[in-house]
Amino acid sequence: MVKFMHLMNSIWNICGRDVVTSFDLTPFKVICDLGGCSGALAKQCTLAYPECTVTIFDLPKVVRVSREHFVTEADQRIGFQE
Repeated sequence: MVKFMHLMNSIWNICGRDVVTSFDLTPFKVICDLGGCSGALAKQCTLAYPECTVTIFDLPKVVRVSREHFVTEADQRIGFQE
């Protein structure tokens, strides 16, 4: 599972900024990422839109692994909901 999540991170690190800036999300201060997995896309959102917060909705096991391996204390604007 962690290996798959690393692969997901790799993809979003390559094209994530292009995806999140395809539309101007500046008016939205809260962004929800359904099935956000490791939080890679959420990180791209917080980089592109410094005033937003992102809530990731995912399965309990995915949330636990993401918190353990991918999202750090530095990512204060990213939260999880099981």
